[in-house]
Amino acid sequence: MDLTVRLAEHSEHNDILHLLTHVFGTEYKQLAENYLNAMFSDGFRKPSFIVAEYNNEIIGCVAYTEELFTVNVWGISWVAVKEEYRENNIGQKLIEQCLNEIRVKIKSSVTIILATYPNKTGLYDKTGFKILGHDHEGGSFMTLTLNPL
Repeated sequence: MDLTVRLAEHSEHNDILHLLTHVFGTEYKQLAENYLNAMFSDGFRKPSFIVAEYNNEIIGCVAYTEELFTVNVWGISWVAVKEEYRENNIGQKLIEQCLNEIRVKIKSSVTIILATYPNKTGLYDKTGFKILGHDHEGGSFMTLTLNPL
């Protein structure tokens, strides 16, 4: 599979929104739209999206941002891969690229956090995340310590 994993471009806003709406459902469309708009704003600690592209089509994405509520904590969210491509390690490649992008930006060790759906931790286990606790819906909070290059 000739896959490209890279930072998203502003012109891909609608393609990413379509992917996120397809994967997470239309009830998340406005939230995804707001998150994408923040990426291309002048906002403080704005999110960045990484996309997986195959045959000129965005088939996966992930977002990361430095968290606002503390220092030296980054969050990963909006991990999405089209269903027909999910058995090709694309999610893992997206997470690994996300961690590489963060690693380049940091000057000291940081904590990476994310939340998962119930019983959906396998992808994150493979990339070194550990379960920190569980949420009220049965999902998991996971964490990873990341060191700079």
